[in-house]
Order: sequence, then structure tokens, then C-alpha cells
Amino acid sequence: MIELTNKFHGTRATVRGVQVGQTVSLATYKRVRRALCGQKGCTCGTAGSAGDGRFSLVLGHKGHGAERGLVVENQPEVIQ
Repeated sequence: MIELTNKFHGTRATVRGVQVGQTVSLATYKRVRRALCGQKGCTCGTAGSAGDGRFSLVLGHKGHGAERGLVVENQPEVIQ
């Protein structure tokens, strides 16, 4: 189970039965995007990603060009 957060809107979404590096369906990707930010035209987060906490759900392609969501672990910022 992966929990995604949107700190800007103070929202959360959970993706069950998936781990980092696994893909989810396009429908799940869209559901998570709506849960994190349902505002049309909002530019919170980065282009093509959902979540700004420990994990992100990014839009990508798998197999024969079908769009899928990919769960990735965000890298902590390094302060130098």
C-alpha cells in the first residue's frame, strides 16, 4: 500500500496492492490525480506526476505504448 500526498491542497490518496516500481492502470492513475487535486487547470505538483510526499505516481508507457501509472519513491533533497 502506497500513500500519496499533496501538501498544497492537504489531500491524500492510497494505492493498494502496489509497491515502488510497479505500474497501475490508467484509470487508477486518473483516480489518484482527482483525489489529490480535482481542480481543473490547477498546476500544483510537477507535470505528469501525482503526489509530493515520499512517493509519486508518474504517467508513463508500458508494453505496446499503453499509458500506465508508475509508482516511484521520491529522492530526498540533498543540501550542500
